[in-house]
Amino acid sequence: MQPRQLTRIAVIADDMTGAADTGVQFCPLVGPVLVTSVDSVHQTVDTAPAAIAISTASRADQPHRAATRVAAAYQRLAPLSPDNLYKKIDSCLRGNLGAELDILLEKSSARACFVAPALPTQGRTTVHDVQYINNIPVAHTEMGRDPVSPVTESRVSRLLASQSSQTVAHIDLAEVEQAGHVLTTRVQELLAQGFRHLVFDATENHHLESIAGLLMKFQSIIAVGSAGLAAAIAGTRTKGQKIIAPPHPRISSWLMVCGSLSGVINKQLTALRGAYNFAELRISLAHLNESGLPAATEMLDRAADQWQPPGLIIRTDPASRPPTLTVTSRLIRTFAEFAAAVARRVHPEGLLLSGGDTADAVRTALGAQALMVYEEVEPGVISAALVGGAHHGLPVFTKAGAFGTVDTLQRIVSKYC
Repeated sequence: MQPRQLTRIAVIADDMTGAADTGVQFCPLVGPVLVTSVDSVHQTVDTAPAAIAISTASRADQPHRAATRVAAAYQRLAPLSPDNLYKKIDSCLRGNLGAELDILLEKSSARACFVAPALPTQGRTTVHDVQYINNIPVAHTEMGRDPVSPVTESRVSRLLASQSSQTVAHIDLAEVEQAGHVLTTRVQELLAQGFRHLVFDATENHHLESIAGLLMKFQSIIAVGSAGLAAAIAGTRTKGQKIIAPPHPRISSWLMVCGSLSGVINKQLTALRGAYNFAELRISLAHLNESGLPAATEMLDRAADQWQPPGLIIRTDPASRPPTLTVTSRLIRTFAEFAAAVARRVHPEGLLLSGGDTADAVRTALGAQALMVYEEVEPGVISAALVGGAHHGLPVFTKAGAFGTVDTLQRIVSKYC
């Protein structure tokens, strides 16, 4: 009898791109990671995967709804008995941090959460409890105006305490930099005082490595962070381990579906079109909200008429969003269904999906139950393939809208052409 494969890592994230860009950090440790949604777990998992990342799609939910979604994810992971649980949070602090961490403490009976949202490779740092994006407090960046989950507080522990019913403590950068016995002793003191959420400063990867080392010293702790802490945890456990080369598909025709309203993705798309002859179809959110595009045959015809290598960009038009229009799940789903209809019409060799809600909605609209993720090809850009449905095996790249430099998309297209 073959021994049952054990699930070594389970990640719970509040959106699909977060599940992918954090789950992929564990690929060097366990191989390909299955990424799915809380609603699709029962369709996807018939045997225990070595690692799984679940999106609860709860970033824009009310706190009680977000907690319910996270509780459901935890319950569906229970039969897999994962060795390690990782709670992914946004490095920009969007979402329902307090409600989601509190319910995990309750359901898991864990002693505490170690919270380190920093992602230094993308300029997201935590200094004296303040979360920065490229040296600007997060609430003063475009994240403070996020249409789905605006961040109005830059102090991590203050934001978390305002959302949580549990006690919160902060561990300053000076203590993290001392590492070793000094840091361990400080953590022991805070745990002994009954604090349930410990927020850590970090500005460099080696700070995250120190925090990852702490997780091996203390029992019954939930690791909480962005892709940065996940990479540090994986790195402490893969030294000397042989890494299997991921697949490298050749893609001559792309369908890029961009639902993110981030200014970063707008600049990246402009730069991409300056370097390559991509066609672009901009979708008015106001029109989408009023009419519903999947029934609009003329829009499909327009997309098909524009289709030629290297591909087509379908994006929401930032200029068309009225200030009073709320970006609802129905609106995102309608946009994704239209994009999926285009994919079925033109048969691209690869997809690039930007924006967590958009990525999940397009996956669902294409009938896939999950993504199998293989590699982080650029910071925040993940190489994967669809699992299940008529497009099983189709190469997919997911990208958080606000990640990367202006030429990120150009490098992706060049690498896989």
